[in-house]
Amino acid sequence: MKLIVNADDFGFSKGQNYGIIDSFKDGIVTATTLMNNMPDTMHAYELAKANPDLDLGVHLALDVGRPISSIELVPSLVDEDGLFKKNPLADKLNSPLNLREVYTEWKAQIDLMIDNDIQPTHIDSHHHIHMDPSLIETYLKLAKEYDLAIRFHPKELPKETIPLLNKMITDFRRADLFSSEFYLENVAVDFFYKLPLRTDKTVEIMCHPAYLDQTILTRSSYALERSIELEVLQSSEAKLILAENKVELINFKQLI
Repeated sequence: MKLIVNADDFGFSKGQNYGIIDSFKDGIVTATTLMNNMPDTMHAYELAKANPDLDLGVHLALDVGRPISSIELVPSLVDEDGLFKKNPLADKLNSPLNLREVYTEWKAQIDLMIDNDIQPTHIDSHHHIHMDPSLIETYLKLAKEYDLAIRFHPKELPKETIPLLNKMITDFRRADLFSSEFYLENVAVDFFYKLPLRTDKTVEIMCHPAYLDQTILTRSSYALERSIELEVLQSSEAKLILAENKVELINFKQLI
């Protein structure tokens, strides 16, 4: 098995940033996706440039923080305070998202990384929002435009839509399988035994390793588990399980 360990939420806070970097340098993290609209985004860029072997992508945001674009360009995406709506897909009939505005904003998030002299290799999204059937075409359009690998998470989709979407993603680089299960009660070394270790496929797992800080403690419902992830991903036990099963750690740059 080839395994991509992607750390989401790079840029969310300094504790998140340092946790991801340490899990890359001393652990099994091979890639990360950065949130370009967070207060500590620029801190993440500094760390990324100091660690150029870390494979960097964009963690597209649509339900947290402020847009990169001016509010006048994306009015359907924000609330009265100029923040992204917390549940932007909750009321599609009465308050639909303008897909041209979603494209404008997500493009701005990708462009910000390029403007900071980092070429992204892949994209995913916060809370897997890109997997909503109303948004996935916009997501794929940007992936094609920028030649980016994608994250495809069919568990988030109605079963009847999966065959059509499988055809749509044929030409996109991605892992063969994706797991979001390294989360909550599954954050433990034993998780790695649950992976299809003997497969010849490429598997991507997501993670959120972090040192707890005030931003995480006050702004995220997923807090303590991030620090546990940090320990597990750097543990000798996790490394040994992967080594004994001849799992090859790769990143998105290595996808053919």
